[in-house]
Amino acid sequence: MGNDINEQELRDKIDRKSREQSYKVWSKYSWQCLKNYFKDKKDFDNFVRSLDFQNNRGKFLWLSNFWNVMGDKYKGAYSQTMKLIVSFSVIESLFNEGYQNFLNWLSSEKLKKELEKNKCNVEKTLENLKEEWRQKYGSSEKFRRFFQDYVEDKDKNIFLESFEIKRGKEKGFQKIQSIDELSGFLIKLRNKFIHEARVVDVFLDQKSEASLATGRVSKNYNFKSSVRFEVIEEIFKKGFKKYFEKYVKEES
Repeated sequence: MGNDINEQELRDKIDRKSREQSYKVWSKYSWQCLKNYFKDKKDFDNFVRSLDFQNNRGKFLWLSNFWNVMGDKYKGAYSQTMKLIVSFSVIESLFNEGYQNFLNWLSSEKLKKELEKNKCNVEKTLENLKEEWRQKYGSSEKFRRFFQDYVEDKDKNIFLESFEIKRGKEKGFQKIQSIDELSGFLIKLRNKFIHEARVVDVFLDQKSEASLATGRVSKNYNFKSSVRFEVIEEIFKKGFKKYFEKYVKEES
């Protein structure tokens, strides 16, 4: 029994040492990704150390390391598309705990109860179940949660005041009215890249001289934006840091 305990302690020690080495490497690129959101390197290091070693510290360092290497440092064609998709991936990864795909989530008991409630109306039952699943696990819900809980009000207003959308045969552009609508818009951009292999370089960047960018998300869905892409990236990164601040408070 004593040998079993010693072997487990040794495995834990080796595992911790391996993670410490990984964290040391990741920390370099994590700092490069987020240095604008800390007073200095010491402030950053203190923040990292305040996170739980086994869970949140690794998640914080790996995701920001990934963001820097795959997004910030990307120099190839369509850099805005790549940076945008990497940003979306990082945001979605914050809320992946306990994820289940729809079929695994849909138990026979859940289906039976919903059918009884809707008097065996199959179409309505499936719509209700899909919406319930979407609210918990869907990509647009992850973006909604991110904006609702981790983006400052003044930054939310930048999005709401700087984006206008034109759908279908509407005569003119209309301002985005809510965070839910904004989340749906961002998911459309994500899906164009992932499901249709489309480039989504649709925002102003620091090299643009135009005062307004008009982008096409789909044939019947256009938008205008008067905010630069770099501002969007900055809002995403500030929200990312804020997500982990809740764990600092819990651990301190």
